[in-house]
Amino acid sequence: MSHGRAGWNAITSSGDDVAANYGRKIPSSEDRYGRAHEAVQLIQALWGSWGKDAWVHNQQSGQFAKKEQILPINLQGKYAGSRGPLYIPPSEQGQPIIFHAGGSPNGHELAGRFANAVIGAAFTIEDARAQRNAFREAAKRYGRDPDEIKYIPGIMTTIAKNRRAALDRRIQLTGHTFRQRAGYLQQMLGIPVDANRLDEPISKALLADARPSRYSYFFVATLAVVVAGFYKSYFSQFPTFIGSLMYITLILYCCCSGLQC
Repeated sequence: MSHGRAGWNAITSSGDDVAANYGRKIPSSEDRYGRAHEAVQLIQALWGSWGKDAWVHNQQSGQFAKKEQILPINLQGKYAGSRGPLYIPPSEQGQPIIFHAGGSPNGHELAGRFANAVIGAAFTIEDARAQRNAFREAAKRYGRDPDEIKYIPGIMTTIAKNRRAALDRRIQLTGHTFRQRAGYLQQMLGIPVDANRLDEPISKALLADARPSRYSYFFVATLAVVVAGFYKSYFSQFPTFIGSLMYITLILYCCCSGLQC
């Protein structure tokens, strides 16, 4: 139908709700990305298991394909394997475009090896440049031309007459996710976060123990927002949410979505 105008957003899952669909708990980042490397390599090999001229589709002669140009791939890894080949011809372009959206070091490596385009989530122009450079350096490590990777900075906007109104709208639309995202905040900062106490402030003593997650790109920006939440001059227009996890989780959601809060 699309004549090959299709792509694959090759990302790893990060939630137990998704893993539960397969009767599993979410694996570690190393296992998720280890599986992702093998899966993308295997699928690309399957796409390439048909030669360029293998599909004949000659209705007059009845020839469907040139079987000598359709070969097994015989790949077996730790997480995935396949003998191949595909039983149907690949799309018209042979190798569909691969997207990736992940800012961790593991995400950089996966994108550097396979991606044609990446969707980033940056807070500033400097952040976007740093993230783009990280993807480009990863591509070089895999012997690729870094210009093969196109970087697309992602942004999710909430439009209103002012910042307060925009935040209120964001709360209305996403408030049901705050408890779930409190767990992500805990993982990112490395400190305990109680999802049942979202309206209570985070103590300075607890914040002193915050440590960056090796799997998240957002630690520095998130911690800055959390720390700033204790200064009334910074959040003077938001007295209800000063220093509270409710407000911080909201900001975290905005930042991880690429929104400049």
